[in-house]
Amino acid sequence: MKLFIVVIALVAFQWQGSSAITCSYSCRKSYRTYGRCGVLGFSRCSSIAYRTDTCYRPCPVDGGWTDFTEWKEIKECDSLCGGGIKKEKRDRTCTDPAPAYGGDDCDGELSQVRNVACNTELCGDRCPLGQVKYIAHDGNKNKFYQCDNGVARLRDCAVGTMWSQDYTTCIHMP
Repeated sequence: MKLFIVVIALVAFQWQGSSAITCSYSCRKSYRTYGRCGVLGFSRCSSIAYRTDTCYRPCPVDGGWTDFTEWKEIKECDSLCGGGIKKEKRDRTCTDPAPAYGGDDCDGELSQVRNVACNTELCGDRCPLGQVKYIAHDGNKNKFYQCDNGVARLRDCAVGTMWSQDYTTCIHMP
């Protein structure tokens, strides 16, 4: 008979979340204590028991920038010779570390773009002064260079056309 009463007492002796002391708001280790008063539903305190749990709240982590990537060309040089400009870009991410647990995002630029001088050598005979001359683009059939005062400037053909060095104009694609 004693065993039966002990089992009932253990079942009735549940930890009550409503009587819990919540964890502190610090980001370190803190404790939560639960108390239980009364056994088997009686309103008077026939026994009091406490249980203490450890709880953790992570500290905020502010974001940190990675190093910038190497500069990459995003727009080719606008001249073949005689001096031009090309665009380059580099990126970084806010993952070193990534912001977490309410920490701040990184402050500053995600990417940078710059203009760089390119193909600064003189054109010479490739683009003689005072002459109209056209030069095919080596890597793109939709582009060509047009000589203008000793500088070979990059030009684009209209959509649906391609450069023909034989006709020195853009023609409709076959």
